[in-house]
Amino acid sequence: MSEDNLGGWTVMESAAPPFPEDRRPPSRHSPPPHEDTPEKTKQKISSLLHTGKFKIMASLYKFYKKHPSDLPEFSSSPIWLLGMVFLPPTGQTTFEEGELPPHVAEFIENFSSLLWFSYRKDFPPIGSSSITSDIGWGCMLRTGQMMLAQALVRHLLGKGWRPSPRDKLSPFSVYRQIVRWFSDSPLPQHPYSIHNIVRKNRANSRMHGSVSQDRIEEWYAPTKIAKVLQCLVRRHLGRTLSVYVAEDGMLYLDKIIEGCDTTRSKPGNQEANQNELHPDDGEVHPPSPSPTTDPNDGWRSLIIVVPVRLGVESLNPVYVETIQEFFRLPQSIGILGGRPKKSFYFVGYQDESMLYLDPHFVHASVRPDREFSPESYHCQVPLKMPIVSIDPTLAFCFYCHDRKDFETLAAHLASSSRREKVIHVAVTRPSYLPPLDDRDDDDDEQDDCVPDAMADLDIADDILIL
Repeated sequence: MSEDNLGGWTVMESAAPPFPEDRRPPSRHSPPPHEDTPEKTKQKISSLLHTGKFKIMASLYKFYKKHPSDLPEFSSSPIWLLGMVFLPPTGQTTFEEGELPPHVAEFIENFSSLLWFSYRKDFPPIGSSSITSDIGWGCMLRTGQMMLAQALVRHLLGKGWRPSPRDKLSPFSVYRQIVRWFSDSPLPQHPYSIHNIVRKNRANSRMHGSVSQDRIEEWYAPTKIAKVLQCLVRRHLGRTLSVYVAEDGMLYLDKIIEGCDTTRSKPGNQEANQNELHPDDGEVHPPSPSPTTDPNDGWRSLIIVVPVRLGVESLNPVYVETIQEFFRLPQSIGILGGRPKKSFYFVGYQDESMLYLDPHFVHASVRPDREFSPESYHCQVPLKMPIVSIDPTLAFCFYCHDRKDFETLAAHLASSSRREKVIHVAVTRPSYLPPLDDRDDDDDEQDDCVPDAMADLDIADDILIL
């Protein structure tokens, strides 16, 4: 046996394959021994280009893309973070030099508990490609991971939960298991890894007949990443959690109830539903009832993703208050958005500025089968940008723990009298609309994420974002 090391991952190869290549009888259509076919030559060139490109990009990010170490300026105004508000102390307006106002310090403590997924390098190759990093193309995938991770934390640990030192150190804590679910590995134990996101996207593309136009290194729009995560959640936690993607900005109550009411419908893949975790052993168990959920109410928790476009080339300023109002809702789990070809996870606001997590920073890949420090999965310094500067294409995301939580959200959205209303609620989906295409290709194993060789050679349109 021999060992090869691929980015820290050991691959075992047999020293004596059962049918050595040099002993197979030649075929009429086989090329001469040791002669590469045109396809193999293209793959070799593609591999060399990818290797060189990623080395250059990783070096540029390492030297020029440093995360700020200083906090941005905060005013004395309230700070909103995913439905929570941090109010300044009454009457106190001055503080000692270097002392953070109490509401800012409390905000930072809660902000730093959010899971942060950023670019990674030297992970196992995606499928049969030579791609071992998502630098320059994976920002929306990482943004989607952050949103889903926040939903899973609320789903399994509750709103307002923050990791304790024991949670971070114990290999069997629910917190550590959630992190492992997102580890960069193609194995099914990591259902929300970048490998499985890419694989599911290509499976969906194949199902819709567009795989020839699909590449591993593509930039995902908010709707695409939402649909992929919807499929992955259905197969992994579908017994207790549902995802609804409102592609036309409409919440159709009949469709949501159909997906959440367990007495009326079942998730697509019952055998694959690996549900909740026992906090002591990290193994899969039926969910324990939470304080806010009746175990017999027959209702799945719900993630709602509403992709919208709030302007043509830039955000229309009339929607600033709408965005601020969204972060004040207790069901808010953030916004998928950013700037052109740059995705950010927006988590709150103060005054006229958005607060966000930026995935465009490179960390080394983590071996999920070994002990690892969770520090690279948390960010201590929030970033700020003017609300009017964000790209108009974004997605509002909500988490509803139980039926009452959803009904409260739906009632609020339906009763809003704001003229710039962007999310609408209807009782039933009109019959004249085409049926929702929520099919799921369960045969992931047939799709090994092999990129189109010629497409991989065309890297002129790849955008290096610094």
